[in-house]
Amino acid sequence: MPENPNRTGGLRQIIQLSLDARVMITKNIDTADGLVNGAQGTIVGFYPPPPDNASNYIPVFVLVEMDDSTVGSNARATFKREEVRFSVGRYKVAQVSRRQFPLTLSWACTIHKVQGQTLDKIVISCEGRYQPGQFYVAVSRVTKLSGLFFLKFDENCISCNNDVTKEIQRMISEQPLDLLPLWTPAHSMVTIAHLNINSLVTHIKDLKADFILCTSDIICITETWLSSRHSDSSLKMNSFNILRVDRESCYNSDQIDSSKLPYGGVCSYTSIQWSLQPLHDQNKGLEYELFKAERDSLSVLVLHVYRPPWIALKGFTRNLLQVIDKMDRLPTVIVGDFNINVLKESNNLLIKALATKDFCQVVHSPTHISGSCIDHMYILKATVYDARVIPVPYSQHAAIQIRINM
Repeated sequence: MPENPNRTGGLRQIIQLSLDARVMITKNIDTADGLVNGAQGTIVGFYPPPPDNASNYIPVFVLVEMDDSTVGSNARATFKREEVRFSVGRYKVAQVSRRQFPLTLSWACTIHKVQGQTLDKIVISCEGRYQPGQFYVAVSRVTKLSGLFFLKFDENCISCNNDVTKEIQRMISEQPLDLLPLWTPAHSMVTIAHLNINSLVTHIKDLKADFILCTSDIICITETWLSSRHSDSSLKMNSFNILRVDRESCYNSDQIDSSKLPYGGVCSYTSIQWSLQPLHDQNKGLEYELFKAERDSLSVLVLHVYRPPWIALKGFTRNLLQVIDKMDRLPTVIVGDFNINVLKESNNLLIKALATKDFCQVVHSPTHISGSCIDHMYILKATVYDARVIPVPYSQHAAIQIRINM
């Protein structure tokens, strides 16, 4: 039987647990809820409580307090045993089923395991062999200098791959980095941003730390992966009001497979300097929010949309036009992830339909790591504006931002 959990579906044969033990999840349980491989916490109890003679005791649940309070809000961070099947033997013909808690002790973790995580505090051991660039990966996990500690600090751990150094020098000389300027607020302008975030619960800290997006008056987020079990309080951002429409409220039961319900959804953050008025109604079959934001003499009407790839473009366009036709005035901007690559389909059905309402699409650069432009902004043709695409490190999509002269 393999001892390496990577070969047994992430479940170990034997795990020894105790109160106050540091543990890590070893397999993805619920990505929308943040219960993913690598998430960490502390054991706070077992159910039922162990008897005095606990030599053969196996709990039904392990109670874990996660380091990130937003993780496991749906499951209440209570772990039961998971079941996996895997093949064993020389020719992998024998099938084995194992039931075990998807946990392992994690008093310490390898740098590779915490790659991609954001931590408030970290203690780095400089013992052992460091590969080029690995030291940077370690120190860049922490959010502030006061939370960074070392054991047996050794500057020899710090090194860079020679090929990387040469490439950086080439890029500096041949293609200097064009840093994005911050758009300073102006009384007569409104700045609106959009990002497909692939789970707002997972990336809310990243969004709060994104100082470029946070200079916007309005931030529109698609693919929030939220449900009624997620509270607004866990998603708050300083100086912004939140408005959200979760996927589960957008479709009738016969319009969507239940396996798709945990995903999709739209959400927006509007600066507290603006008054906010939601205007959307229940349009079954369309994931959208419509709202009006006002500040002094300025009034902005935003139609924020997400079109899943499995929704037919013809029906989606029809539903979108129905929403627009019911409005007292045309929206200032229509924004969202439409899953249509306008770099290849520049004259598609949606663009043609919105052109009849005098809208034009203003994003013309790739917004996804695939090289496609599927995140769009539509504004009225006479609008005076600046628009740009902003790469972000925490999503496969780039953000788009527009500044409109009102």
